[in-house]
Amino acid sequence: MSAQVELVRAEARLAAREPVATFWVVAFPSLLLAVFAVIPVFRERQDDLGGLSLLDLYLPINTTLALAFLGLHVLPGALAGYREKGVLRRLSTTPVGPVRVLLAQLAVSAVTGLAGTTLLLALGWGVFGVARPADPLPFLGVLVLCLLAMLGVGLALGALCATTKAAAVAGNVLFFPMMLLAGLYVPLALMPEVVQRVGELSPLGAGALAMQRAAAGEPVGWPPLLALAGWTVVALAVSVRRFRWE
Repeated sequence: MSAQVELVRAEARLAAREPVATFWVVAFPSLLLAVFAVIPVFRERQDDLGGLSLLDLYLPINTTLALAFLGLHVLPGALAGYREKGVLRRLSTTPVGPVRVLLAQLAVSAVTGLAGTTLLLALGWGVFGVARPADPLPFLGVLVLCLLAMLGVGLALGALCATTKAAAVAGNVLFFPMMLLAGLYVPLALMPEVVQRVGELSPLGAGALAMQRAAAGEPVGWPPLLALAGWTVVALAVSVRRFRWE
């Protein structure tokens, strides 16, 4: 346990030295939401959106944006960078083991993700007047599931990619279609039905849809929850199974 704690502390210190990566997870989604908030059309209630505004829809989507940066860029880039620089090779000579390395990455990344989403929700609900969920527990529960799913994907990419360049390419290949299915470019509710069905099965699409439903006080439904749980289990299994020191 003491070795795990020390590994987490070391990882936290290293993460604190990467302000650019932290910016994209913690600050950028909140800045983007602020830009949306000053555009009048985003604050207008629309009948075709069930009486919600575009800003109401984009708060969960911006939340998934923070998690996408974390899971598809920051986390796999850090893990692949350690492999590329020989850090993992040196750790392989100690009793640390791959599971402890992955747990340290998971812990520090989870704190970063929670910091970014907490700031985002505080601004949306407290400053920009986004409708708050009547019962916040389902919303927060879905948020945690989505965070775990994206951290699992990030660990899997980091376990599979040998270099930071490979991790960056893989992250970009997944980022844009995942954000499309989450509704960043066009709200998922306005997309064709087939795209909505595919979005329900993607980690970010399922997370955004479930958070939107929870925020509106609607039943979340099992499909997005099962999709998030499935992505989490499969991705974590891949990260442990395919992890390589060098």
